[in-house]
Amino acid sequence: MSLRSKAFIAAAALTMAVAAGSVLATPGTAHSATKACGNGCVNIYQTAFGRGFQLDAFQQRTATGTPIILFASSSTDPGQDFAVVDLGTVLDAYEAGLVTPQLTEYYSKQEAYEIDFAPNGIDIGECVGASATPADGTTVSLQPCGVSSQTIWVSSYIGGSPSNGNATPLINGANLDFWQPKVLTYPTGASPAEIPRPQLIVSSIPGFQDGPVDPGTGSIGANQLWAGYPGVV
Repeated sequence: MSLRSKAFIAAAALTMAVAAGSVLATPGTAHSATKACGNGCVNIYQTAFGRGFQLDAFQQRTATGTPIILFASSSTDPGQDFAVVDLGTVLDAYEAGLVTPQLTEYYSKQEAYEIDFAPNGIDIGECVGASATPADGTTVSLQPCGVSSQTIWVSSYIGGSPSNGNATPLINGANLDFWQPKVLTYPTGASPAEIPRPQLIVSSIPGFQDGPVDPGTGSIGANQLWAGYPGVV
């Protein structure tokens, strides 16, 4: 049985509610922005723009390759319905063949996640992922869940995921260089109010050359920090 299958079995057995102030993902719990996806929800936002904009599948499309953007937060937009699946530690994911040895070399104790797109609470098998092996500027879009490490994201904080007020970089699981990890990024100088809507990318942390990601270094840009808050918008 795959690690991902085990995560969904855990979801079926788990009935706990998500409390205010909880982390981005409680293992096995479904999260979203709309009422159709349930009250136990986490809305993923980016610290450069705050809670007024959150992760969104462009034009509510469901096909592989749909751009992932930031869009104005809404309780009626199924394009903002995402279920966050905790796959266990990076080491667990590596042993299941889901992430690279380069990532595991340093981040083995951190949690690994997939961010499933679940419009109106329906899991369609598409996840937020890098569109190719991550390099600076690689776009982020809907990609088939559970197929490659490109749909896996790792919090740089040991022990878990970002909580309300505790933003973190999200490292892509297909990263090949733990000294210069590629993280989920909003394009520098762009705004979610722009048309066409800027698409999320992965990029290196500016000036980070002396070792693996340390949130205390101060070198991480606000456009690379992500957090979540529970509840329907």
